[in-house]
Amino acid sequence: MWGIAIPLTAVLIGLNWVGAIDSGWTLPVFFAIIIVAAGIVKFIQKRVDPESYAAELKEFEAEEKAEEEITRIKIKRTWGGTICEFITAMLLIVFWLLFLHEYTSLASDGESLKIAGLCTVGAIWFHVTAYFHKAMGYPSSNINQLKMCIYRKRALGLLCAIFLICGFLIPEGSKAGEWLLIAMGFSFVLLFGSKFVIGYVK
Repeated sequence: MWGIAIPLTAVLIGLNWVGAIDSGWTLPVFFAIIIVAAGIVKFIQKRVDPESYAAELKEFEAEEKAEEEITRIKIKRTWGGTICEFITAMLLIVFWLLFLHEYTSLASDGESLKIAGLCTVGAIWFHVTAYFHKAMGYPSSNINQLKMCIYRKRALGLLCAIFLICGFLIPEGSKAGEWLLIAMGFSFVLLFGSKFVIGYVK
């Protein structure tokens, strides 16, 4: 599947770049071809190598069973989680005190208010959902995966708060500050996308 998806992505990006296809059709075409390709790959595997197909199916059923067992585990509050939530809460409180003091007329700075509100809601959301299996973003099949999902959620929540406070305190036009914010944004993207590799943790 990766052998199909990666070249296909490169081809679609190239066609979109030269204007051969409409950008509005790129993603629908991509997903349609991937869905069809997945069905073809499974069909061929089932006909050519039925033993391997049966083994993969059995492994998939075992993972589903393990995921159901993991969801019965109640996620309890820990000292590390409490400290992380406390730091996030303090950063958010300090930020909003500074923000409301600096921007007395919120209507004149609506864009900053939207970003601040979005990051605040995101920080709270990530910390709250760290206690719920269904909101982890990835179904865990073992304890280590569950721990990684919880750490990921708390790190994302803390990063949202740090991004807010740094974005407010860094002087406008500072190159070092801009690079810091870019690095934090890149870290956020990596953390957010890390759910796709958690499944490989044993």
